[in-house]
Amino acid sequence: MQRTYAQLLTVSRGYTSYVREAAKMQTQMAIAMDDLAANDADIAADFTRNAKTQRSLVNCAQLLLAAMDTFNDAMRVLTDKVIEDTILTIRTFDHSR
Repeated sequence: MQRTYAQLLTVSRGYTSYVREAAKMQTQMAIAMDDLAANDADIAADFTRNAKTQRSLVNCAQLLLAAMDTFNDAMRVLTDKVIEDTILTIRTFDHSR
């Protein structure tokens, strides 16, 4: 069972890293689109709207990352501390019989 929780934690950490990198790319895209909007008046409205959308996605990603970090911390404690302590308690109880 501990192995399954550890695998879930590994996958969750990988997904968190992926979302963090995606948010960085979206921030860079928003900056680039703002620059393009300033340089090309013909399609400035489109680039401005797309930049705003990218910033909105970054805000959502930041909320998701906060939740994922909390989840990962809780899973780490469960996997590394609680399960091991429970197993140790059971072994100690069995030896005391």
